[in-house]
Amino acid sequence: MSPFLLLLFISFIQAETTKQLKQLISVSKIVQDQRGFIWFSGKQGLTRFDGENFLTFSSHIPNQQLPFTWTTDVQPVNSRLLVSTENKGLWLFDPKTGLSSPLNIKTETNSIYQAHFFHGQYYVYTESPNILYRYNPQTSTTHILSKDIEIAEFLISNNSLYYYNDNGVFKLHPDGFTQIIQAPTKKIIANDNWMIIATETKLTSYKNDQLKNQKTVNYKIADITFEYNSDNFFSIGNNNHISKYSPQLKNQNHNYFSDSKAQPKTSFHDSSGTLWLASSHGVRRLSAAHTINHERIFDIPISSIQVEVINNKIILGTYGAGLQALSNKEQAINENLTKRGLRITDLLTVGDEMYLATFDGLWLYKFNDNLLQKVAIENNNKILLKLSKKDNILFLATDGNGFITYDLDTRKVDSIIDESYNFSSPEILDILLIEDNIWLATAKGVDVYNKLTQQVENALVSPSKVVSLVSANNKVYAATKGNGIFSFDLNKELLNHFANGIDFDQMKNINNEIWAPSSNGLYRVSLYDDQLSMVAGSENLSFSSDPILHKNTIYVGHYGGVLEVPLTPKTLFNSKVYISKTTISGESHLLNKTINIDNSNEVITLDLASLDYRTGQDKRFKYQMNGGSWNNINGSQLTLTGLASGSYHLTFSGTNSLGQWSNFQAFTEIKVAFPWYWKPQMRVLYVVATIGLALLTFWLLYLRGKSINYIHNLLSTEAKSKNKTSLFVKRNLSHALALSLSNNEKMPAELQINKHKIEDILKESINELSNSTQQKEPDGLYGKSLQVALPYFIQYLKSKYQVRVTLDYALDENQLSEGLTSDIYKVIYEALTSAILNGTGQNFHLKLKHYNEKIWLTINDDADSFSNFKSQINFDMAMYFIRQIANKYNATVNTFAQQNKGSQFVISIPLRGLA
Repeated sequence: MSPFLLLLFISFIQAETTKQLKQLISVSKIVQDQRGFIWFSGKQGLTRFDGENFLTFSSHIPNQQLPFTWTTDVQPVNSRLLVSTENKGLWLFDPKTGLSSPLNIKTETNSIYQAHFFHGQYYVYTESPNILYRYNPQTSTTHILSKDIEIAEFLISNNSLYYYNDNGVFKLHPDGFTQIIQAPTKKIIANDNWMIIATETKLTSYKNDQLKNQKTVNYKIADITFEYNSDNFFSIGNNNHISKYSPQLKNQNHNYFSDSKAQPKTSFHDSSGTLWLASSHGVRRLSAAHTINHERIFDIPISSIQVEVINNKIILGTYGAGLQALSNKEQAINENLTKRGLRITDLLTVGDEMYLATFDGLWLYKFNDNLLQKVAIENNNKILLKLSKKDNILFLATDGNGFITYDLDTRKVDSIIDESYNFSSPEILDILLIEDNIWLATAKGVDVYNKLTQQVENALVSPSKVVSLVSANNKVYAATKGNGIFSFDLNKELLNHFANGIDFDQMKNINNEIWAPSSNGLYRVSLYDDQLSMVAGSENLSFSSDPILHKNTIYVGHYGGVLEVPLTPKTLFNSKVYISKTTISGESHLLNKTINIDNSNEVITLDLASLDYRTGQDKRFKYQMNGGSWNNINGSQLTLTGLASGSYHLTFSGTNSLGQWSNFQAFTEIKVAFPWYWKPQMRVLYVVATIGLALLTFWLLYLRGKSINYIHNLLSTEAKSKNKTSLFVKRNLSHALALSLSNNEKMPAELQINKHKIEDILKESINELSNSTQQKEPDGLYGKSLQVALPYFIQYLKSKYQVRVTLDYALDENQLSEGLTSDIYKVIYEALTSAILNGTGQNFHLKLKHYNEKIWLTINDDADSFSNFKSQINFDMAMYFIRQIANKYNATVNTFAQQNKGSQFVISIPLRGLA
């Protein structure tokens, strides 16, 4: 790409804004409101500029309920703007809402050209007829102060109201205005302290209506304006010559320059340090340029320039015109250079000598002898791209042949690391030596050559050329052509990638700060946080060399000259950051507001602005939602949709025109309505219902606990009662038997037979009671195994309850703990006894086996003995014991009704996790 096309591409970045500024060809006044937005009044209406976008308010603009179009003047009045119009009277405009309200002044014409608010009243000037009015908004009364009057502009100074015209200055007194200064005037400005009067070629300053200073200038004055928040002021000549003066009319240094020939009608200096000039050719904004551009264009196809210093002189290395001095008066130093040697790619000073990397190898310039000669080394005809030096070794980066090391003491080649090594690309563009590692910037990435092992290791593969390497803070920074900057630690681990999309050139570490030239400006990179800031005044330049430091000044070559930058500390301008416009489903509102939407399908668009009007790099924005992580925004507009119901707090940050993040932030709230079933009222109902359900559950559990406790007490009482009754009956029966035996002889013979039968019955009853009291039921293993205990228990059930129980046993007890086998027996005992006593089953089948890491216990009967076994209301103690054991082992309990008559009880006990 040619330099012309490259510069054309760079300038396109700000072309759209410049185009819109040039369209403002009839601006009558420029002001800045309390928030920092710039406003233009003119034939187009009232226009707001936020540094990114223009927004015009006019009756010609759809969806705006504004009646006026041509605005003749605008003045800030507290938080609102006082707008004078050509044919629609006087209005108060709210820049926060975009709404306006008329001031009902009774005038003979609606053509108002000047208006000012002073001490609670409005002073209004109309033309055709020319009348000065005073309007009191408290009483809604309008009073004519003067007729047939000419007013150029109102002023306020020293708590007094003035106006001026071609004949002089007039001051408000109780009975009206009286003239205090008789002098032809071009423009008058005033602040709280000073009044500055400009005629065509003279400046005059007044304080407290007293003449202080006068100065004649050698140019025709077109306009004057105060510096923001200062008593100093700017004077703009009719050829846009800009001068700066103190109120004592002493010349002040400034950095504003304009190449426009259009005579400005009005000017303004804003809070960001931007000087605005409005003419019939549109509006121009000038940023202070703290740099000096030395234009040097040579008669060569590509005007690339390298810069170096030797003996306090700035020398330029060109891409076709050889060596040149920065001063135009000095001649070129090209004697003996070959045609290919005229194409210089890099310069490096070593003492009183300067080495040149050229298309014809390595050359040497001896300053003291003013001699230029080719270095006498073998095969010194390669294209060299970059020179680096470490101690006494000179490193030569070649175009396609690796690199060469040259000993400056012996003046001989030390080594050649050519294309036979495993480079990512043998085209070497920069070399950096760190201890035993030589870092190489190549056309395809970053390589590292180890001097000890003589091996090449690739640290980065890049889609674009790596053109520069810099070491700082134990890190290596690699700049690329269009792919930003990469940073590595000394172990070649990638740490960060930033500034993506910028086409960098050759960087340099100067005073622990990286200066990074690029195709669209000169950047300063902070080593603290890798943040970039652009050097003001460099945004339209495309750079071609690495920066050099000379006498506390940075010099950088570019396509068309050398930029001189004083090395001063970076200053931060904290630009105000705003949401300049909020659009909700097509309906727009100025600034930000609490956003309430009914559903997540609505689209929210937020236009962001950083109120820094200086020219520079594109501003960047990021946002944070509900205190989360920061997210970058592409451009200056954020669109949100699909938000879930709830509240969102958004925080926005932005950069100024130099790329520095501002300390100011913008905020907004978004509230997405909940569906009807999750509205706050419904949620209260859900909470009340949940609490009620919890209380009901607690009450039922309480009743269940009481019921279980009652069963325990009942069983205990019954056991005690049965034991006492059994003993009591046994005692009575024994006593009856004894009485029967004692009266044996006295009993008649015919009763002897029945008597013996009664005695047999009594003995049998006593034996049964004794056996039932002493005999213990088989309700536990008592040291026996399941294989022994289960058959005995089945026999016991058969003899006691006359039921038939069959057993299918397939279990290896050696794998089970004693506690588990005991609990299994307990489950079988409780389940069978409960089923027999509470059901009608006569035949039972018991199956016990181990399958799939579980113990399966299955009991079938020929009736419905197990049908209600899972009931949580009607249960007996057997069911309670079984559930307790099941919970202990995370077992599952199920009962089933079989298709034919019968029921089934199944419990599965998992063995996984059991000790």
